[in-house]
Amino acid sequence: MSKNTTYYVKAYAINSKGTAYGEQVSFITSKEVALPSVDTAEATDVTESSVTLGGEIKSDGNNPVTERGIVYSTTEKPTLENNKVSAKMDDSKSFTINLSDLKSNTKYYVRAYAINSIGTSYGEQISFTTTKEISLPSIITIEATDVTESSATLGGEIKSDGNSPVTERGIVYSFTEKPTL
Repeated sequence: MSKNTTYYVKAYAINSKGTAYGEQVSFITSKEVALPSVDTAEATDVTESSVTLGGEIKSDGNNPVTERGIVYSTTEKPTLENNKVSAKMDDSKSFTINLSDLKSNTKYYVRAYAINSIGTSYGEQISFTTTKEISLPSIITIEATDVTESSATLGGEIKSDGNSPVTERGIVYSFTEKPTL
């Protein structure tokens, strides 16, 4: 018999008068069961410590998927033995996972996975790099020069942007100590 094929069946009996047939019945043989097929989605919303990842089940292998999610690592070809995050099981083929607590400025490798009774399959590997950790800019105030009774030349020097572009700079001053904006 062939897999996933409809067969029609009749019982029969032969005697001296001839051949008699029973009513026809039919059945379908089982489909071939295989590993599921899954695609890995591109990384989105990458920050210094988080990312959005996911995947899509392309085929269940003719056997229900019992678990799906992503695996990730700082080395290539991550598996269930590395870091694993399972996705919620529902009727949709696609799933999304938000990861946090990642190291800043680090390259990660990711694969979606799906499990059925035959085993585990993985989607293609993608990679992303978290952004650098952002800190306050580092700045020094330059001593006042050309001081007169009604004016002075003031300034500063930015030593580091804290891994984020400086959007404004200037001088604050006051008649009291510790001036602020």
